[in-house]
Amino acid sequence: MDFESIGLAIKSFDDINIHYKKNMVDNPSAIILISHGLAEHSGRYDYTVNKLNSFGYGVYRYDHRGHGLSDGRRGYLKDTSYLFEDLNSIVDLIKSENPNVPIFLLGHSIGGHSLAGFGCKYKDKVNGMVFSSPLVCDSGNWFDFYDYDDEPFLSVPVPNPHSLSHDIKAIDSYEKDSLILDNLTIEMYKALSISCDNMVSDLKNFTYPCFIVHGSSDTIVSCEDSKFFYENISSTDKELRILNGLYHSLLDEVVKDELLEEISKWIEVRLS
Repeated sequence: MDFESIGLAIKSFDDINIHYKKNMVDNPSAIILISHGLAEHSGRYDYTVNKLNSFGYGVYRYDHRGHGLSDGRRGYLKDTSYLFEDLNSIVDLIKSENPNVPIFLLGHSIGGHSLAGFGCKYKDKVNGMVFSSPLVCDSGNWFDFYDYDDEPFLSVPVPNPHSLSHDIKAIDSYEKDSLILDNLTIEMYKALSISCDNMVSDLKNFTYPCFIVHGSSDTIVSCEDSKFFYENISSTDKELRILNGLYHSLLDEVVKDELLEEISKWIEVRLS
């Protein structure tokens, strides 16, 4: 197996450069595309990628616009539809490079929001989706704290990293990571707030097979978002797991190995 990471870029629908990596194996049984969370970047998923490679999957991952190595003003987003279209551009790339290989999406936090928005708009493009602590409808009223009449480029601090995981090494790595955004813009929070409101009525259009996991002690995105998502999508193949006592970044949590094994088993059932 070849675990070498190849860094590349693709132009999205509006010609902005989206940075992505691919970690391939020989004859992959499936391709997994990872969509990361708010303020972080795709490089945070090296451990996850290596585990997925060891299961026999090829992996693609990308940086959201305004994050990591992708173009765009840092921490700025005018409209979440841009995220959905960026994701669609990467999916189309994967399909062109890997014809007839099943594709599954793995999205964390706003990466999960991107998956949900993509899934509501685009039908039958992938084989299934895995959601880790997805932002869906802001049931915890996170965005109510902000005044969206402020200047759109006003900087807003990101959540405390100590609320992400019980794993001290993961938190230490996060705090030392120079590509992690310290601040976001008020315009990004506004775009996400509007998108959460719109998604409430759009979820009936989502029909993909999906596996949803969320920590019961997540203080960044309430696990009620995942419950709402599960209850309001039209998928007939769906599973929800609320993991007792865990925080937001489940793939950096102390149970990450067990969780990745469970995700792999869920995928394998849908490959058989």
